[in-house]
Amino acid sequence: TQAQAALDAHEDQREALARRAAKAQADALDLVAQAAERQSRLEQLGDRRAALAAERSEHQSEIVDLEVRAGELRAQIEAATGELARIQSEREGLQAEGTRLESSLAEIQARQDHLRADQSESERTLERLEARYELLGRMREEGEGLHAGVRAVLQAGSSRRSAPGGALSGILGTVAQLLEVPAEYEVAIEVALGGHLQDVVVDSWADAEKAIAYLQEGERGRATFLPVGTVRPVSRLEVPADESLVGIGADLVRTEKRLALVVEMLLGRTIVAQDLKAARRAFDRLKGGFQIVTLAGEVLRSSGSVTGGRGQRRAQGQILAREREWRGLPDRLAVAKGTVEELRVQVEEASAAEEQARVMRIERTREVMRCLWLFMVGSFRLC
Repeated sequence: TQAQAALDAHEDQREALARRAAKAQADALDLVAQAAERQSRLEQLGDRRAALAAERSEHQSEIVDLEVRAGELRAQIEAATGELARIQSEREGLQAEGTRLESSLAEIQARQDHLRADQSESERTLERLEARYELLGRMREEGEGLHAGVRAVLQAGSSRRSAPGGALSGILGTVAQLLEVPAEYEVAIEVALGGHLQDVVVDSWADAEKAIAYLQEGERGRATFLPVGTVRPVSRLEVPADESLVGIGADLVRTEKRLALVVEMLLGRTIVAQDLKAARRAFDRLKGGFQIVTLAGEVLRSSGSVTGGRGQRRAQGQILAREREWRGLPDRLAVAKGTVEELRVQVEEASAAEEQARVMRIERTREVMRCLWLFMVGSFRLC
């Protein structure tokens, strides 16, 4: 029984060891399986690691490419931004120039309007002068205001018209036509000459005889003639010292040199005074035949008679004034024609300048629109 007990004890011990061995074997198999699984996992991780490394390398390459592309884009953006700034500056400059052209165009148009107004006024002035010259010329030709005999002789002596009985030669004109008198002395000289204004100056005694015969034949009237070779000058007066005495009448007029004796005969003993008081002071200091004429037209004669006043008919001095106007009209007409032509050229130049300014304004507007379009396109591309 003790042996049985010991045997049972050994059997129990063996079974326990067998169980332990089986469990150890199972644990070993389990460990082997785990080791195999981990080895497989390690292999998978290795593969994954290799794949990730390859992917990482690929991403790194892409990053490099993207960084290069980003650098290129930054450079393009900077270039585009600079170009946009240039376009904007150009547009602003063009707009400023456009504003200046608008202002310049307005100034040109205003100047053109002013020039056109001046041109119209100058043309009207020229027309008035031409009409006046034509009128005065016709009045001179027709002998307006002259005695019938004087008018007939002048018409016969004119080379522009044919007169009945044949033309006369040597007819130089009336005293009024041949004298040039300053405007301030016209009244005094016209009063001093009186009827002598219509005296006809001729070259010679023969010319006077022929003219008188011409008037007698046709009963055309009477006239007084002054043959240049026959008239005798009078002894000249000595002007008393007085600031109010202007001078000898003959010295205050202008004419042809060959007519000097005629002028001396007519006005050599005529003194022009500023007023009647000055004439009276000079009267007592003069001798012989003379006359003193004031600027206003009063006359104090050597006989002591004095004439003055003002009538309601034509003003004194008009005959000489009309002759002065007629002589001066050619120069005034030449100036007026020159002014009209000058203004015509200036108007044409202003019109050309206006057209040029308009063309430049259109071109600048187109340039501004082009810059605006480029600016919009560039901004869109940047966006």
